[in-house]
Amino acid sequence: KTKLQRAHKLVKRLRKSPSPALLSLLYRRLRKSEATSKMIERRKERCEKMYSFLKQKIPTMEFPDGNDSCNHLYWLCPFLVNNPIDTCRSMSALGYDVPSGTSQLGSVTKFIWESNEYSDSCPNTEQMMAQILYLPTSSKDMIDSEMWHLATTLKENMDPSAEKDSNRVYMRKDYLFLFRILLMALLLDMMTFRSVSLRNTTFMFCRFICYQLLPIVLSAFVAIFIFLHFIRIYLGDFYIRCSNTFSKYNSIMSQRDNFENEISILQKSLQGSGATIADGTRVHQQAFDLNKHKILRITVNEQVEKRKNKVLLTGATGFIGSLLLRELLLHRQELGIEGGIVLIIRAKRGQSATERANALLSKNMFSFLSDHQKQQLISAIEGDVSVKQLGLSAKDYQALTHEEHITHVINCAACVNFVEPLHRAAESNITSALHLQTFAKNVKRVKSKYVYISTAFVHGNLTGSSTSPLQTNLFNFGKYDPLDLYLSMMDSQSYASAAMADLGFPNTYTFSKSVCEHLLLRDKSIGTIIIRPCIVGPAVQEPFEGWAGDKPSTLVAGACLYLKNPYNIWSFRKEQAAVIPVDVVCRYIISKAFEDCKYTNDDAAFDGASMDCVSLSTSKSAEESEHSSEQSYVFPKDILARNGSSLEQRTEHSNEDGRIYTAAWDYSSPPSFQWYTFACSIVQLGSANGHIEKIIAYFVLLISFKLFLAIELTFEGFRSIHQLLVHRPLGCIKTACRYLGFKSAVIRNIERVEPFLDLPLLFFPFTTATFHFESDLKAPSQFNSERYMFSCVLAAEKFVLDHDRKNAPRSHEAPHTEWNSVKCVAGKRCKMPCSDYLWCMLQPRGNYAIRLVGFFVIKLLRSITTEVTLDLDSFMRAVQAVHECGSKTDIKGDIDSQTYIILAPTHRSYLDFILISYVAFAYPEIGISIPNIAAADDFARVPVLGLLTEMAGAFFVKRGKGVIDPKLDEKVLSLKQTVNNCIEVFLEGRRSRDRRFLEPKTGFLRCLAKTKGKHVVVPITINYEVIPEQSCLAEEANGRPRYELSILRLLKWLKSAKSGQVNLGRIHISAAPAILMRDSPELDVKKVANAIQALQKNSVVVSDFHVHACSLSLDLNRHVVHKSLEELGVQKWSKGQQSLLHLSSPTEQWSAFLHFGHIYSSFFVGSHPKWAEWMGGDHSTLVPMNQMGDYTQILVHALLKTFDSADEAVIATVDFLQNKGYKNLSPSHVLQYIRQSGCKLPSLLLRPAILSYLDTITFRNVKDLTAPIDAAINSCEGSCKKFSNESYGAWGYKDSGLVLNVNSDGTKQVTMKGNRYKISGRPMSRLVPFLERVTEITVDPLRVVLPKATTVTISRSDISDRVFNSLFEIVSSDSERITMSDIERVRHGTGHSQEDMYMIRSDHLKDTRFPDAVVYPLDEKEVECLINLAAEEGLCLIPFGGGTNVSHATWCPPKDKEPRPIISVDMRLMNKILEINEEDSTIHVQAGITGGDLVQELQSRGYTIGHEPDSIEFSTLGGWIATKASGMKQNKYGNIEQIVKSVEVVSSSGRLWQHNYSQGTSFSRVSTGTDLTSIMMGSEGSLGIITSATLKMWPLPEFKNFESVILHNFEDGLLFVKDISKLRALKPASVRLLDNTQFRLGQSMTSKNDSWLKTMKQKIAMMATSLFVDRFDPEEMVCITIALEGSRLEIELQMREIRTLASTYGGISAGNEVGKAGYDMTYAIAYIRDFAMTYGFLAESFETFVPWSKVRSLITATKDRLKREHQDRALPGNPIISCRVTQLYDDGVCVYFYFCMNFENVQNPSAVFAEIELAARKEILAQGGSLSHHHGIGKHRAPLMNEVNSENLREVLKNMKKAIDPHNIFGVANGSYS
Repeated sequence: KTKLQRAHKLVKRLRKSPSPALLSLLYRRLRKSEATSKMIERRKERCEKMYSFLKQKIPTMEFPDGNDSCNHLYWLCPFLVNNPIDTCRSMSALGYDVPSGTSQLGSVTKFIWESNEYSDSCPNTEQMMAQILYLPTSSKDMIDSEMWHLATTLKENMDPSAEKDSNRVYMRKDYLFLFRILLMALLLDMMTFRSVSLRNTTFMFCRFICYQLLPIVLSAFVAIFIFLHFIRIYLGDFYIRCSNTFSKYNSIMSQRDNFENEISILQKSLQGSGATIADGTRVHQQAFDLNKHKILRITVNEQVEKRKNKVLLTGATGFIGSLLLRELLLHRQELGIEGGIVLIIRAKRGQSATERANALLSKNMFSFLSDHQKQQLISAIEGDVSVKQLGLSAKDYQALTHEEHITHVINCAACVNFVEPLHRAAESNITSALHLQTFAKNVKRVKSKYVYISTAFVHGNLTGSSTSPLQTNLFNFGKYDPLDLYLSMMDSQSYASAAMADLGFPNTYTFSKSVCEHLLLRDKSIGTIIIRPCIVGPAVQEPFEGWAGDKPSTLVAGACLYLKNPYNIWSFRKEQAAVIPVDVVCRYIISKAFEDCKYTNDDAAFDGASMDCVSLSTSKSAEESEHSSEQSYVFPKDILARNGSSLEQRTEHSNEDGRIYTAAWDYSSPPSFQWYTFACSIVQLGSANGHIEKIIAYFVLLISFKLFLAIELTFEGFRSIHQLLVHRPLGCIKTACRYLGFKSAVIRNIERVEPFLDLPLLFFPFTTATFHFESDLKAPSQFNSERYMFSCVLAAEKFVLDHDRKNAPRSHEAPHTEWNSVKCVAGKRCKMPCSDYLWCMLQPRGNYAIRLVGFFVIKLLRSITTEVTLDLDSFMRAVQAVHECGSKTDIKGDIDSQTYIILAPTHRSYLDFILISYVAFAYPEIGISIPNIAAADDFARVPVLGLLTEMAGAFFVKRGKGVIDPKLDEKVLSLKQTVNNCIEVFLEGRRSRDRRFLEPKTGFLRCLAKTKGKHVVVPITINYEVIPEQSCLAEEANGRPRYELSILRLLKWLKSAKSGQVNLGRIHISAAPAILMRDSPELDVKKVANAIQALQKNSVVVSDFHVHACSLSLDLNRHVVHKSLEELGVQKWSKGQQSLLHLSSPTEQWSAFLHFGHIYSSFFVGSHPKWAEWMGGDHSTLVPMNQMGDYTQILVHALLKTFDSADEAVIATVDFLQNKGYKNLSPSHVLQYIRQSGCKLPSLLLRPAILSYLDTITFRNVKDLTAPIDAAINSCEGSCKKFSNESYGAWGYKDSGLVLNVNSDGTKQVTMKGNRYKISGRPMSRLVPFLERVTEITVDPLRVVLPKATTVTISRSDISDRVFNSLFEIVSSDSERITMSDIERVRHGTGHSQEDMYMIRSDHLKDTRFPDAVVYPLDEKEVECLINLAAEEGLCLIPFGGGTNVSHATWCPPKDKEPRPIISVDMRLMNKILEINEEDSTIHVQAGITGGDLVQELQSRGYTIGHEPDSIEFSTLGGWIATKASGMKQNKYGNIEQIVKSVEVVSSSGRLWQHNYSQGTSFSRVSTGTDLTSIMMGSEGSLGIITSATLKMWPLPEFKNFESVILHNFEDGLLFVKDISKLRALKPASVRLLDNTQFRLGQSMTSKNDSWLKTMKQKIAMMATSLFVDRFDPEEMVCITIALEGSRLEIELQMREIRTLASTYGGISAGNEVGKAGYDMTYAIAYIRDFAMTYGFLAESFETFVPWSKVRSLITATKDRLKREHQDRALPGNPIISCRVTQLYDDGVCVYFYFCMNFENVQNPSAVFAEIELAARKEILAQGGSLSHHHGIGKHRAPLMNEVNSENLREVLKNMKKAIDPHNIFGVANGSYS
């Protein structure tokens, strides 16, 4: 209530009285309103244009929705982006003011609620408002080109998360543009230059381009291609083989928390399966433990008397010093130094010693100490060991020396700079050491020890050997005195420099250390211990494997330099690396400093216990000191003065007191890693993780590993090459940049790199030699030096990544991940090191088909995904498992002993095939070969795609047949004999339509086991936010038939993806622990498959998008879903930048939720077991409600409520349908009426509820009609052999008809039998899917609902023998011309309506009256005799033509209305041409001739009458006249009433004729009153028998052509054909407008047996209409087919008009092939109705004439009426309702309606259909249409004649009938005469 009051107050403030100033402003605005209105109109126009530009460039851009959205758009032009700040900055930098913020638009709660309550406002609203930007379109008068440029620029800057290299993008565009120009020029030259003079300068220039420049460009392109090819061939395989450490150890630094859970799941699932866990995690573990080494193990020192001892430590902020400090503090009790540590630290970079110490102690490695302990144990003193008294005041220095508890002084401070000047090296490494030694000697405690950290490389140029290792003695300087050397270093340096060069010291660091050792050991008054570590690398165990300090040190620094600057040149040889882990060094220092006893090398052995450890990065030096002026130098004479007599005057070269210890692995230890292998690992990791380009990696391998190793470079040679290839090029570049005035940033980058360029030279002495040291440290055989080596590489990469992350712009930061080892491998956020083309060409594996696919895939994923991430850790574990199993492989080498990798991913999308292969192609370093994919054979049938898939390594498997592919064993066996040992298979078989886990198939696993070998099965889970086929699969989940895979649909989808309309968000791929499976009697593949799926389920990760889908599906708050997932421990997706993804339907919402819905299935096992099973999780274990968390209970209750709602809706609908009389219900029928009941639940949920409920109920009176398709048809022969080729109970010929077969691939294929039609023998695989898709009813090929007629059961004939004999005499005793057979009687008593066909096929004939006899007269005389006999004997005659009527015109009146016997007079033997008058262009023909025969006869003579009805094959001339028929070409030739000149009739009154008929003449027009022809038109056999007619004929047209036009919608189609109807003389012969349903039906009847050229033409035409033309909706577009006849000029004029009109309405031409196919299909399409009846569908067409003014409303109303009638009767499935316009007139059109319904389980379906058709007829009449256009009335429509003819007219017609036929001999009772 309080909030509502605040809202009212806000309104009141807004409505307060305006001040005079505001009124004055309003007055001025009103005066300028006219000008303002014009400005607003211009603003609207600009904004509308901008809107259209943005929709073209950025289809996914979001604008305000709603009715007032345009108003918002015109005023502010707001839009939504993911990253408004970055987009705003980018656009501002380009000169566009695109502001952000909510100053214009904002959440209303911001203005209503008080500030202290504003935090409760809607977070979604606030987030949306924060993402709004405003375009400057409305406020700036921009022209079109500026707006287009703004839209283009905005598109390029909207997504800064996608790594964009603008220079590279524009360079690519320029290159592409140049290539196009050159190609066009070449084509122009080929077409024109041969015939055009070359004098013109322009042509000369173009010729130069084409014949000189273009060949050079093409040659360069080919040369580059060949170069890349050979580089890859030569180095690609070497790149993979040079090191396998990446695949073994790349995951050692990650921590996979879920691994143990996966192992437990696997152990449980594999019990009793015969398979085992292939765990390779321990194969490459580090078998090392510091605490189990006798030297390195820290034990309690019981000899220490006082426990408050202290240690003074220098260099604590350095690499060794910081870890040594940790070890001292961690083991202070054992070492007896609980007094703490005294640190001497210099102030540096504005930080005091205390601040630096606190920063050091705040790191995680010191987390074992509390803050109080840190303050108590560590005291930091600010000082500088390189100056007198350690940089302390005299008072502080004296106080420190009187500290009696300091037992050890450990000096870790040094300057590890190889190029340090001699005097600074002496100051840092010698003077400071001597100062500390002096301090240690002056400490009050007598027994204090001084520990000095030196280096193992103090032996000059000596490296030792296995027989003569480097001893722990002092180095023999020979003629050089160490003291003199020190003096020289601090003074002139010449003496020291000469000695350094003479003795072979590689750098000042090692030289100064060696000199310092001599000087320190001269003082015998203090116990001095010297520790000589070799190259110190990252830790192997403490504080964790791979710890490398805060800065990269020696070894790691070299790797970092390579990863950051791969263009530098290094030299590595296959020599052992002298590297020791830093934690080993620290323990060794402590061991030697705190233990009095000594250990021999034999004592240092390991105790053999198994040990775990981890390793990584490298080390750098200790604390580096910055030097002051020379005033701080301490010269040797000062030291001599202080040390006095204690200094000996000679140098000791022995180590008799044991005071020197080498911290390196003893020479007798197992070999360490090689520098060569270390460098190969760096190259491979750098290339794999995108630090360097592959081409650079190849060149490094070529130069450093191939060339340098072959020539064995000396140091001088390497320095010369390095100078030539590195220094000089960079110097030239820097000079050129300065000269050309390039940006200073380029020069700064070069200068930043220059100090590190010589690092390879400094490393050369160490990387090209093996050092043999004598030491009491011996590495055991269990020490995994290879793993440790790679930990050094990983430590370097970590430093590089940290550096990049710190220096990267905010918008380019790598997305944060919540789990380790996640690699972004594709998508907008994936940064590629080089161009896509170069990247694909340089990948070491894959043929060119795979590279081509990879090229398109990387671009595709960049377009449609935000990121594709790969859990490298999980894949590494799988590869390690393969290594483990492979290491145990028998030496046989046969298939039985080989190890095969089986990748088993989840299957949600066709993209799954690509993703796994892409991972193997993009990251060959992980050790997985590009797999051979077990793909469904659907791919093999798709042109181009199937071939490309096979070339890329796929093999095709037949699926969905219920049995294993019989050739599968053979295929798998052949694959196992190839080099590639990797196979990819989808155990679920087919894609999950709703993302649930489907029951896994076991056929492939059985095949693998059967074909022998060891199989490491790797379960893989592919997590999608949105799947590519989401909308299609949602429709299929709703019951729609499966979409067929086609290249056209793929191209359309790719077009959408390219235009930015497809956004899949993020994809994450992870692997689970592998399973080892091989053939054995105990193997249970079902359990193995279930175990694989259990691991896949466990690897599912959930994003905010999935949570949002769940919240929408269950109407819950997102917070509840998040908390529920946390309670269940479900993995969450990374918290990266979220994409704007949309869920367009409830089905899609549920599908996204079901991505993780399986985790809740166990909660329904008890209450809803069917739903638990449907959810796809573990439904074998019941979890009680009391074990759920609070939020999980809320979610589960919401699910239960939804499931109960679904069950209740199903039960209610089933009861409703049963009350309607349906006894045997199908799921689709129930689902249809649940939808219509208003249920909001998606079909995805309703379908399982329906299936579950229908399984629980029993239906009565279920009739199982499973007769075979080839049921007997046409087995009953008629009497007249001439017409015995016609089908009985079906349309058409016996040898023709549609049959349904099931192909081996499972597709339902319809084929036309025979060879009469163009489609005969051609498979139509899309017809049944179209029927299923529209009706949502599945066609079962094995279930024939209504078999074709096999029996005839009718009443006996009433013809007496006397009458029969009389009839026999009339036909001249020809037994073939009279019959009373049942079939002929039925045939002549029915037509071809659906009621006729249903009645015959269902054998419902017994209660129907049929003719008692059928007679075939030959001439008029016999007709007269028949009529006379009928008058004498009281017979009723019914004339019969072709029997093609659909109006019941040949039905016999019932006996209560017509008690007389009925004779059917079949006129088809009266089929002769009586006369042809070519001069008058007329022809006299008997009325029984069929249209087909008449056309054939006239064509042979070069003429045509132009009348071509759809029934022309069987209908007769007499039938045309009697029904007043119309043909498809009436536009040119007219209807039958325009074609017929005169008729001759035999009636009960005798022969009737008119106009000099005896002379064979006819007249076009006479004025002699009512004419006979008009009377007989539409008489339908009620007035007499038409025996002959004179027709108008035309010469055959000179030319025939066809055309077709595609338009956007039916409304445009009507306007188009209306304009065509006004063309008069230019009106085409035939024009047909097909609505969308008709058009799609026609397309479904196209076959695949056309020639490849024709097929390609059709594909191109379809692509032109649906792919390359905007806004053509496949569900809306319509087609107009056009037939043109006439002269060439006439047709050209017509085509010109047609194309002009088509372009007016936005249409395009689909070509003459489509138009011709439409007309060729005319006669074959009639067979569809009877084919559909076989499988439970009734269909019929009915036509009407409708004026132009009524056509739209009539079509809409009639279709709606049909839908409503169908729905009111609760009929199953959806009806098929369509229409087409077939004939055009000036005042209207003829419209055909088509109606089809499923009648399975419908009582008396034919009558139901008739009721619906009658309702449609009434609707047509009510909307202003005619009762019939050309089908006639018959008895079917006779009841509606009262609405057509007035009562008086009906009386007139009846009286006329009585006058012409007084005895009612023709009592057929059709039409107006009924």
